Amino acid sequence: MKALKMAVCLAVCMAMATALPVLASTPEQELAGILERAIKVMDAMIKNGYTIEHFELDSVKLGEVYSVPYKLYSGNQYKIVGIGGTGIGDLDIHVFDSSNSLVAADTLNDDVPELDITANADGTIRIDTSFESLEAGYSSGEYYYFCYIVGFKR
Repeated sequence: MKALKMAVCLAVCMAMATALPVLASTPEQELAGILERAIKVMDAMIKNGYTIEHFELDSVKLGEVYSVPYKLYSGNQYKIVGIGGTGIGDLDIHVFDSSNSLVAADTLNDDVPELDITANADGTIRIDTSFESLEAGYSSGEYYYFCYIVGFKR
């Protein structure tokens, strides 16, 4: 009976351990993971006729917004894809024009926001990437990696 109880206890512990997020990953492992995902996204964009024009990788804390100005050219179609790294539950992207009006946003509750924009005139936009929520088990006081990719086609 003791052996059966021990086997059941071991099985439950193993099931619980595999269900928990991997919190002990190193920064190198986190970077490798996000870069692997980014390569898959870029490959899909290229297969759909986009030229990869920009790749941005950085880290943010929960609630922070990462803003970057970006030049668009008339007639081009742009795809902007963000990727949240380990710990990021929800990553959003908002795009604003030069007069600070919202052009497009992806606010779905996921870690891979995606936007399609067609430029009607040359101009500079602002891409705001925001870290909205954590995956379960992660600390709000830490920095987490994210990236975004911009591709265009004519």
